[in-house]
Parts: sequence; structure tokens; C-alpha cells
Amino acid sequence: MTHINVIDLDNTLLPYDTLHKYILLKIKKGDLNLMAFTLLRILRILNRSKYSEILFKSVNNCDKLFLNHFIKEQCDNIDLSVMNIVKSHCHSTQNIVNVICSASPSNYVKPIAEMLGFIGIGSEYVNGKYVHMYGNQKKNTILQRFPQSEYFYNFAISDSMSDLDLILCFNEHILYSRK
Repeated sequence: MTHINVIDLDNTLLPYDTLHKYILLKIKKGDLNLMAFTLLRILRILNRSKYSEILFKSVNNCDKLFLNHFIKEQCDNIDLSVMNIVKSHCHSTQNIVNVICSASPSNYVKPIAEMLGFIGIGSEYVNGKYVHMYGNQKKNTILQRFPQSEYFYNFAISDSMSDLDLILCFNEHILYSRK
């Protein structure tokens, strides 16, 4: 049976939130639309899911050179201590699938994961509907795409309490803290 490890990206595999980093970089480059939507989110006029959808569109429409540089920078900043924890749960005698599952936009989560030899799952449009990969949506997506009848839920790591229901499905899990 294939084993699966699920790894959170922001504040876990990376020592910061990639979405915040992306937003700051785009605002510094003069993206006034993103600045306005960010202000609306800060004022709680936009909810988390709608803001996530707007950010997905921003990433999808951004300059490809900028996005490629952003993706490479994230790969260069992978927390090696967390990567070593993940690797310690990859036993060479078993088929292992490593999945980065993140609320961040799939249009950079997937390439980051692929550069590491992992599968990437992030927020995206599915059949015309925006799916915000947050909280129970993460758990439901993992259970659907990797059925427990076909996969051994080996290891999961995340920094977020919103992922607790997901990581508790795994044989071993860590609610990670940088403190």
C-alpha cells in the first residue's frame, strides 16, 4: 500500500507565509488593485475565502517572469529542518507520496511542490467554482484524492490549528511551532 505524507507550506515547510510575501512584493511593484483589496480584507469587508479568490486571480494574471522568480525564491527558502522531519518519515522500502497541501494559490503551490518532487494542492478553481483549500476543505480534498482504502496515512505536519482535523487522520503527525 502506498504511504502518504501531507505537509503544510506556509509557516511550516517555509518559515513564513508565502501569500503575505507575494502581496507585499506586488504592492511594492505598484499593484494598486491588490492594495485596495488588501485594505478591504484588513477592514474585514472581504472575507478570507473571497480575498483568497482575488489573490488566486492576481497570481494567475501576474507576469510569468515575476512568478517564476517568486517560485524559485520559495524553493531556496525551504526550512531544511522541516524537510528533514519529512524525509525521516520516508522509508526507502515503501512507496511514498509526499503532498504539499496549502491554502495558498495552486498556481505557485504546485510548481514549488514539483520542484521538490512532491504533489502540490492549493486553492484554485475546480469545475468553475473557487475552492479555498483551508480547514476542512483540506481534509476533504486529501480524503477524496487519496482514499484511505488505497493509501496508508503515514505522516502529516502543519503549524495551523485549522489543519488539526486533517493531521489527526495520520498515523504520525506534528502540530508544528516555530517558537
